[in-house]
This record gives sequence, C-alpha cells and structure tokens, in this order.
Amino acid sequence: MAKASNQDFVAVEQRLAQAQVGYQVAQATLDQAKASNDDNLVEAAQDVMDSAQAELDVAVLNYDSMLTTASAEAVLQARARLAVAQSRLDYARDGLLQLQTGDESLQV
Repeated sequence: MAKASNQDFVAVEQRLAQAQVGYQVAQATLDQAKASNDDNLVEAAQDVMDSAQAELDVAVLNYDSMLTTASAEAVLQARARLAVAQSRLDYARDGLLQLQTGDESLQV
C-alpha cells in the first residue's frame, strides 16, 4: 500500500462507520420485509442486504490493512493524548467546583 496519510486513515474509518450503519439499516429492512410475507419485498430487501454486506466486507478489509500504517498509529496516539487531556480538564473542573461549592468553600 502506498504511504498513507492521517487523512487517509480517517477516511477509511469513516467509510467503515458508514458501511456498518448501512448494514444495520439493510438488516432491519430485511427483517421487516420478512415479517410482511411479501416475496417481492423480501427479494428486494435481500439484494440491498447483499450489497451492504459486500460494502462492509470491503470497508473492514481496508480498515484492517490501514491499522498497520504509521498514519493509523499517529491518529490513534493523538486520540489517546486528547482523551487524557480531556480527562485532566474534567478533573480540574470538578476540583474547582468542589472548592467553590463544598463545605470548605469561602462564603460570600
């Protein structure tokens, strides 16, 4: 695979997410069609389901191949650093709120 950029990895992730949603919608549609006992409806829904399954399979393969790239590692590390920074911010805000409203807070 050619050198992948961070944007390529994010695009592959987005395609996978869209394929997963498409598959879930197709599955729900097929289930509903089967409940209707209409053979034409079931056949049409099955065609959509087959297409959604094929798209999901391709998206999973592309995602799996991208996981081994330096770009994927960079994006995953950046997300981890962001999660840690967000957690620190949340704890700092909680601590400040306790100082402002707790039993030991200054009275105005």
